[in-house]
Amino acid sequence: MAKQNKRAAPAPVAAAPAAEAPIAQADLPEIDVAMRAAILRRKMVNKQKTLILSSRVHTLEEMRLTGNALKGTRPLLSFDKSFDEKPELSLIRELLIQVIGTPRGHPRSRPFFDRVMTFSHVDGRIWIRNYQVIRTDNQRAQSAATFRTEEIGPRAVFTPIRIFDGSFQGRTLYKNPDFVSPNLYRRRLRMSQSVRYHQRKIDEASRVGRSTRRVMPEDPVDSTWLQEAEE
Repeated sequence: MAKQNKRAAPAPVAAAPAAEAPIAQADLPEIDVAMRAAILRRKMVNKQKTLILSSRVHTLEEMRLTGNALKGTRPLLSFDKSFDEKPELSLIRELLIQVIGTPRGHPRSRPFFDRVMTFSHVDGRIWIRNYQVIRTDNQRAQSAATFRTEEIGPRAVFTPIRIFDGSFQGRTLYKNPDFVSPNLYRRRLRMSQSVRYHQRKIDEASRVGRSTRRVMPEDPVDSTWLQEAEE
C-alpha cells in the first residue's frame, strides 16, 4: 500500500486584481471628459501627475511682513472662479487641496482657522498668497464684528506645464501652449546678447572705416619749407 503524503496542499493563490482598462478614445471624445474622470479618480492609487514650474518664490525672511499666525492652525483655502471654469484648473485645485489642506480633526492641528491661503489664476500662472485673519470687534455695536487680513507670506508663483493621466505614464490631459522652458529662455537670451555683440563689432568696423576716409591728403606746399631748410 502506497504511503500517503500527509503534507498539506498549498493554499489557493488569490487572483490579482485586473488592471484598469485604458481610457478609450471613443469613450472620451473630449479632453474635458477625461479631466472630469481624472478628478473623480483622484482618490485612487494611480493618481495623476502634474508638472508645475515654480517660477518665483519669496520667503518670510526676505519679505518681513507684519502678519503672523499660530503654529499648527488649519489654512482656509480660497480659489478664484477660474478654477471652476477650466477643467485643468479644477484638477490642479484638487491636487492643492490634498497637498496643502489639513484634514479636519488631525491630531497635530488646531480646530479653528486663523489664516487663509488664496490661489489666483492670472496670466497663465497660479499666484499663491498667505494671509492672517484678524478679528476687530466694534465697540459701538456689541454684536458686530469685522475681520481684516494681513499678509504673512511666503509668496509663490506656479506655472502649470503638463498633466498626465497616470502617475508616471499615460496620455497627456493638458499641455500649456504658452509655456517656455527656462533652458529655452536662457538660450534666447544668449542669442539676443550674441546678436548685440555682433552688431557692436560691425559698428566698430564701420567706425574705423569712416575714420580712415576722413584723413586729410598730404599737401605738397607743407613740405616746401622743409626742403629749403634741409638745403
